[in-house]
Amino acid sequence: MASNTQTSLFDTYENVQLPSSTDIIKSLNIKAKPGEDPGLSKLKHNFNHRLKGIAKLKDEIEKLPKVFAMLNENFSKIVKPTEESLVKSKLELIETMDSAFNKKSFSESQREYIRSLMLRELNSISEMGYEYDEKYEKYFEMDMLEMSEGSTEFFQEMVNDMMGIDVDIEDILGEKKLSPEAFEEKYGKEINEKAKAFKEEQENQKQQPKSRQTATKELGEPDLNLHFMKTYKNIAKRIHPDLEQNATIRKEKEKLMQELASAKDDLDLFQLISIKLKVEQIENKEVVLDEAYLKLYAERLLEQKKNLETDIFVMKKQSGRNSWLYQNFHAQHATTTRKRLEAFQKELLSENDYYKELNKSLKTVKGMKEHIRAERKVDDSMFQDIFDVNY
Repeated sequence: MASNTQTSLFDTYENVQLPSSTDIIKSLNIKAKPGEDPGLSKLKHNFNHRLKGIAKLKDEIEKLPKVFAMLNENFSKIVKPTEESLVKSKLELIETMDSAFNKKSFSESQREYIRSLMLRELNSISEMGYEYDEKYEKYFEMDMLEMSEGSTEFFQEMVNDMMGIDVDIEDILGEKKLSPEAFEEKYGKEINEKAKAFKEEQENQKQQPKSRQTATKELGEPDLNLHFMKTYKNIAKRIHPDLEQNATIRKEKEKLMQELASAKDDLDLFQLISIKLKVEQIENKEVVLDEAYLKLYAERLLEQKKNLETDIFVMKKQSGRNSWLYQNFHAQHATTTRKRLEAFQKELLSENDYYKELNKSLKTVKGMKEHIRAERKVDDSMFQDIFDVNY
């Protein structure tokens, strides 16, 4: 049985699923009042628009992992076996090129071209998410060694910038390079300290909005964070589950308290407002927001909306394999996604056949030299096209 001070809260929801925060937000509309200041009416419009925009973005962020999982599952069923076969053919071709590279039958320039062809294929395998034998790393290191020999000081500075610490070039290149274990033993502690400092800096940046909002108090403006905490405490008192004796209702309150605590930790204004609206809807109270804070609400919500848009952009465009799958195969209808995957699988089958035939032709010195000449002609033609366009 609910406590006497909260008899209206949750009582009718014992056997009913509570509406989600985003559903409540989507139905919300802070209405303008007749004759009120036009600026205030515009603020209310911005508030409504941004709140609903955030609800939509949060819905999308929640759905994207499921979309990625579906794409990965279908890719594994339809494309993966063919892709693995293609990678195997590429590795066999690289093995053939590696053997040719070490033969005296080729000139220095031909050997260098063979190396460039190997690097192209090794990079493509890596981009596909597969690994190759570590013995081929030497072909990448040749470029780095040439750079380091040409300008030791410049290369040392570049390596240090990449690693974030001072690293001896000889520890990562050439015959004296350290094993992964030895490198970890020598530099691991310093790398971990740098990572820890970077993480602390990020945490400090997260706290900056608090400082900025607190500064407004000194200027005599409303302090949104102070109001945030006041609202948080008010809601916490109304839904605190400790005094609730009804197990079902207490479980719902515990869930809301977890959401409320998360909103407090992240200074998530959207989440705080959505919980406030959920509680007030359950209590059948009119939604009231302090107009003195409406401008700050709208500004903070706009900032939060932009951050969510950035998060979605990163998820869709800059999340490695998931982004690649999303951009190439995602569609509104599952049948369209399947057709795109099947079309891509046919492309890989054709490409796999090409690599198998190519590998056969490169087994002889004559075949390799003919291939080098053909590839050079293609490269020269591409360079000439670029030159003609630019000059």
